[in-house]
Amino acid sequence: MWASHALLAVHDTRAARIRRLAERIQTAGLLGLADKGYDGLAPGVVLCPSKGRTSHGRRRTPAPPTPHSALLASGPSPN
Repeated sequence: MWASHALLAVHDTRAARIRRLAERIQTAGLLGLADKGYDGLAPGVVLCPSKGRTSHGRRRTPAPPTPHSALLASGPSPN
């Protein structure tokens, strides 16, 4: 987990570059996992395993409905 002081009007990816996060991860011999907003920050150092598509370029199939999702789809609650 990475946390630092806020940088005003700076997006997270830009803040990671300013703080040299990828270089610090590489120097420590670690591997960084991040969301797709960090894709391309440092290939081979910061990996973004979930990019919204499968390796074949197709969208992932949605999960089968659960009893909870059926309840939510039935409409507003009577309260």
